Formats: sequence, structure tokens, C-alpha cells
Amino acid sequence: MARVFVVGDINIDILCNYREIPDIGEEAHLDSVNISIGGNAANFAVALGKLGERPELFAVIGNDFACDYLLDTLRGSGVKANLKRLDKTNGYSIVFVNQSGERFILSNKGASGEITVGDLEGVVEKTKDGDIVYVGGYFHLRKLHEGFPDFLRRIKRKKGLVFFDMCFDKHGTWMESLKGLLGYIDLVFMNEKELSMISGGDPEALPGLGIKQAVVKLGKKGSMYCSGNQIIREEAFKVRAVDTTGAGDVFNAGFVYGYAKGLTPERCLKLGNFVAGKKVQHHGIVVPKKEEVERFMRGLG
Repeated sequence: MARVFVVGDINIDILCNYREIPDIGEEAHLDSVNISIGGNAANFAVALGKLGERPELFAVIGNDFACDYLLDTLRGSGVKANLKRLDKTNGYSIVFVNQSGERFILSNKGASGEITVGDLEGVVEKTKDGDIVYVGGYFHLRKLHEGFPDFLRRIKRKKGLVFFDMCFDKHGTWMESLKGLLGYIDLVFMNEKELSMISGGDPEALPGLGIKQAVVKLGKKGSMYCSGNQIIREEAFKVRAVDTTGAGDVFNAGFVYGYAKGLTPERCLKLGNFVAGKKVQHHGIVVPKKEEVERFMRGLG
């Protein structure tokens, strides 16, 4: 069975449900405020752990009051935490969620943004043939960029698989930042907006950019798998969205869970859609119960 090592960011999400945004100097009411673990990598690891895998997360945390909460959440989700601790404040994201479950985010990565390739030696040492190294939040982690191609090269020498979550590049570098990486990346996860930024929204252009396999999350429209000339589409499950924060990370976890079980790309998409559909009905990182997932997978044949 393939093991999954997760590399990237971890922070606290403060989820604020709102009806209106006040003008400067004014105040408006929030319908609710919820706290959750956050960060592309940590969300993925927690969701995968709750699905029954035992991922190991490599990240950097701070030294403030949030540490116990972060560590307890990882432990309670079945995630092995390989974390470097710095005497800094943790990363925080304030997530504003409207009545349709859509959101915008204001973030400060804090200690999480201090991760470097030097913190990942354990990943290289532990990776074996067929293991998956999942990278989350790369564009937010600028100090990780130095030496990262060589890190991926070493993973490939160990015959590991590299799965890379695109995440939104606030710096606007997009494909420029991926030059020198794509030759080592086996599969790229992205959403519809990210697809638009790197290929003008054309999935058929991805192979020409050096992307071997891509999984595109399309929100209410479902998801798509692209490899060479092959494009597979799967519809989303129709649910009422409460909070879409982290839904993409949970989808990724569902897809990887299926991949690790040897499912076809089509069935991995279905499973990703299923677990993401469960998550958007709740705040925080929520996945279906184990028996629900097993029943769903049996239904896939």
C-alpha cells in the first residue's frame, strides 16, 4: 500500500458567515464564527486521515496558543505530525463566507511560511517505490522554492510519485514558478480559475505546457481528469452548500484515497466529488463516515 507524505502549509482558519460587508468605520453582524484547521496541505492531510489513510504531514508551526489545537486536530484525524516549531505566531486565515457558501480569504502565513527544503529531509529518507508525496500551498511558501526542484528530483530517484496542488498564486507567477518542476510532477490538482490562469481555460493545452496528468475541480459542475488526449468529466453531487472553504483540499483527499486503492481516474473523480459534497454542507474539514465511503466505493463496482 502506498504511503502518503504531505508537504506544505498549516494554519488556523477563522470562518465568518456574513450577510453584508460594512463600509469603513461601520460595523455589521456575523451570523456565525467557527474555528478550523487550515492550509492546503493540512486540510488535505486531515481529510485523508479521516478517510482512513495514515498520512504524514511535514510543515512548520509557531509557538502561540493555537498550537495545541492544531496538534490535537492532526492527532485526532490520524495524521502523523512531523512539524518544525518556531518562536513565531502561527499562520491565520480569516475566511468570509456568504449565504451561498462561497468565500474570500485574508491570510498571513506566519510560521508556516518559513518552511524550507531543509525541513524535508525526512520525506526523502522515508519515500519508497510507489509512495505519494503531496505538495500543498507551494505558491504561498516562497522560502520553499529555493532548492525545490532538487528535492523533487530526489523523490523521483526513490521512485516516489509527486502530486501537486496548484493553489492560487497571489504573486501572479503561475507557470513561471513551475518551470523546472513539471518534469518531476506526476499529477497536478487545480480549480477552474487556476486552469484559466495557466492555459486560458483550455484543458487540451495542458500537455503542451508539460503537465502529464491534471485533475480540475469545477465546483458545482463537478470535476475533470486530463491526461494527453484523454478527458474524463464527472458531475458534482447536488447538495446545499454551507461553506466551500477547504472543499478542494477534501476533494483531493478523496481522489488520492481512491488512487491509493487502485481505482481508475473516473472512479477517483466520483469519490472526490462524493467526499467534497459532504464537506460543503458543513464548516471545517468534514468527510463522510468510513461506512459511507465503503458503501459508495462498493457501488462503483
